[in-house]
Amino acid sequence: MQIFKYNDSDLSFSIPDNWVFEREKNLISVYEPHDGVGALQFSIYYIDEDRDISLQSELIEFLNGKHSKFEVKNILNYVYCFLNENGTYWKYWLFRKNIILVFATYNCAMNDADKESEVIERIIQSASQ
Repeated sequence: MQIFKYNDSDLSFSIPDNWVFEREKNLISVYEPHDGVGALQFSIYYIDEDRDISLQSELIEFLNGKHSKFEVKNILNYVYCFLNENGTYWKYWLFRKNIILVFATYNCAMNDADKESEVIERIIQSASQ
């Protein structure tokens, strides 16, 4: 496993050795370059440490403009939503790491959804703890 640490923040996550990450400003993409079927992306937003944020409300607000039917669920330290639209599997997560709000997305073809799901969940777990 390799560890990615975002700047001098509390955000870090583990990815398998055969996966790569690319970074462009506040967007981090993680994927398996040879046999991968999708990409996990982390969008990083800085927020005021004292700001009270409803993760569920924030994710609902984002999804309202993109998808017509969805359900946002709470688990552990984050909220998430998954759906299938037009043959594409989408999964969204939102969590907070002190002054960083992390919005993560993953998508792939629906018939490939199970191929990377365990790895993706482990990456999200490592990032959101």
